[in-house]
Formats: sequence, structure tokens, C-alpha cells
Amino acid sequence: MIEFLEADVNKYSHSTVSGTGYLAYRDISQLIDELHLNPGRALDLGCGCGRSIGVIKAFCDSVTGCDINPEALEKTHQAYPDIELFRNDLSAGKYPGDKFDSIFSVFMFFHVESIDSMRKELSRCYESLNEGGFLLVVHGNLSLATANYASVEGIGPLPEKEGVHHQVRLKNIDLIVEDVYWTAETIIQECKNVGFQLIKHHLPLGKKSDNQPYIDEYENPPYSYLVMKKQR
Repeated sequence: MIEFLEADVNKYSHSTVSGTGYLAYRDISQLIDELHLNPGRALDLGCGCGRSIGVIKAFCDSVTGCDINPEALEKTHQAYPDIELFRNDLSAGKYPGDKFDSIFSVFMFFHVESIDSMRKELSRCYESLNEGGFLLVVHGNLSLATANYASVEGIGPLPEKEGVHHQVRLKNIDLIVEDVYWTAETIIQECKNVGFQLIKHHLPLGKKSDNQPYIDEYENPPYSYLVMKKQR
């Protein structure tokens, strides 16, 4: 699992839900309503510095955050002192405590370095959800490295195959991050392999009404929303 350095965590903590990244969050509540989902008690898997919590807590009964990075968890605690947090133990079979009604994972699978690690994390998601619960993954498309987007641009060579590291620059905070390239189709298949059922693959496009400085976002979706349900 790729882990941010402390200096990168400090920079990333200043990132906001804006520009290209606005599309990673804009349609989450809409999909929950459209699919008649009950987020109830939610887990923010890979919560980082708490940006996702600021979005999803508005439509969940409660939110718990987890991450592998202690510096990121400290930033989240500073922003949301009343939110329960724990450090992700990658060796455990499930997440601690009671099961969740929903798990949200925004950008976390950028940091998973092998299919085996992906499968183990997804299996822990499955085992940590109540029957009928759902997993919502927001993941980046390859266009993040190729398109002319408002706040993200590819750096260096494109990944030639899945599982390869590549770099993108977050323009709004001038931070170069290293990601692992996985297609949405691979994540979907691995979800199915551990027992999930795909109920929606959504590709958000920019709208004028978003009031964001979009460029290619109007025609080329930067992200995939994958909504997976644990069958009863």
C-alpha cells in the first residue's frame, strides 16, 4: 500500500472539493437516493485528512474514518474531533467493532499495489458490512493522466499495464502524487470475486451549473463511481 510522506500529508490536507475533484463527490448523494440505499452507519475507508468525511457525514447517521497513515488521521481528528477513527490494520480479517451499513472509499484504490492486496481489502469490506449493505468506490480513470483537466494533470509516461505506478500533479496544491493504475473493470471483477454485486457504474461529467473551471471534464469523465452491494 502506497503511504504518503508527512510533508505530502500536510500539503494534501489543504486540498478542497473543487475543480476536477468536485466530480469525485458531486453525485454521491444523488446515487444514494436514486438506488434507494441506506448509508446508516458508514465507514470512510482511506479517509486521509478528512475531506471525504466532510461530504458523506451529511447523509449518514454516523461516520467512522480509517487510514493507514497516522499523520493523516491526526489531521482528520483536528478537523472532526467527534468522529471515531482507527488505523487500518492490513493484516486483520475485518474492520474493528460492529459491522457497517455502508463503506465509502474515495481514491483509496490508487494506493493498492497488487491484485492480492486489492482482493484482501475488498474481502475485509465484504466481511465488515451488514447484509444488504453497500460499498461505494470512487476511482480515477486513465484520462486523469491524459486529458486536459482543470486541476489534475499526468506527469511522465503513461502506465503500459495495470499495477504500474504513474504520477499525476494536483494543480491546486502543486503536489505530485504517485498512483497505481487499475481499471474500473478490474476493481469491479475483484468485487464480484469476493461476493459483491455491481448495481451501478457511474461516470460523472462536468456541468456548467457546477461553477467549476472545467476544461475536458464536460466530455471526458475523470472518475468512476462503483456501487457494489452485499447480497442478503
